[in-house]
Amino acid sequence: MKIVLSNVAPMTMRHESWNRFCQNTSNRLAIEALQLFKAHLNDNRQDDQPGCGREFLDSICLGIRKKFELSLSQRYFVSKEDCTKFHISKGWFKS
Repeated sequence: MKIVLSNVAPMTMRHESWNRFCQNTSNRLAIEALQLFKAHLNDNRQDDQPGCGREFLDSICLGIRKKFELSLSQRYFVSKEDCTKFHISKGWFKS
């Protein structure tokens, strides 16, 4: 006898869909960033220094995070641990 919980499948499908979206977005952003990075180094050889790749990634990741945090509601940045507490305090909890 096999017991299937009705809420397990949609949760799994949602996570699979979300993970696919995140991976696709990551790939697209990485390709674009790599092209911009290479083009910049071709035009600015003086910037082609050890560690410049890491510095570039650190800088753009920080820039993306800041832009998101300034442009979106704080609810998008609540940790998973604090999610329920935040939803209740903001009246977003659905029973």
